[in-house]
Amino acid sequence: MLIVIKKIKKQKQMLRYYSLLLLVSISSNAQKQFVDNDTFCEFDNSISYSDKSFARENLSKEQIEKLNKYAQVKLRDDNDELIRLFYNPQIDTIITKMIDSKKTGIYKTLKYTRDGKLAIAYFNHILSDLLISKIYYYNKSGEVIKTEDERQIDNYPICFKEALHIVENRIQEKDSIIAINREKKHLKQKDTLYYWDVFVRQPIQDKNNKTWIYRINAKNGTLIKKTRAITVHRSY
Repeated sequence: MLIVIKKIKKQKQMLRYYSLLLLVSISSNAQKQFVDNDTFCEFDNSISYSDKSFARENLSKEQIEKLNKYAQVKLRDDNDELIRLFYNPQIDTIITKMIDSKKTGIYKTLKYTRDGKLAIAYFNHILSDLLISKIYYYNKSGEVIKTEDERQIDNYPICFKEALHIVENRIQEKDSIIAINREKKHLKQKDTLYYWDVFVRQPIQDKNNKTWIYRINAKNGTLIKKTRAITVHRSY
């Protein structure tokens, strides 16, 4: 009887061991899929022919008046896009056109010279001021002559879209992601930890909302920790 009990205990221990091993394997494969599959990070970063030039003559009289008076004007605002123009006569790129995609949360910024030629183009995400594309510089013929890349892809193989997706799968349906930051921390071993901080708002009935920070390892996609975001009120 004692031998039978020992066998049963050993079988249970082995079952727990293999279950844990399976979970670790599934988790590792899921994170590895993010690291190896860069297509998940892709988005429409195309610059069309019409993007490469700007003409005030195409604006209505009312739009020109608003642009001159308020230094900005809204050209379109519907379920798909928000398109705005900004006017700054003090700089060479006098006109800035921003095209916000309401479906993807990605907005395209186009900067034009005084003669209406595209000079600079880049992409951001609505949840962050961080660049999610290269910065493209154009000549007057509409050709790319230089690029700058501030994304640090080698240090952040888990891209912003993957970090958002990882957190989306962890939060409740009523919660909402409100921001994402790219961060790093220097460790004692002279190494650097690269990570994403994803801010999540949790609505609390009859109370102030809670904001949580999900810290995602930018190398492998694992959750480093979840902490409460503290609001600091300053007195002047």
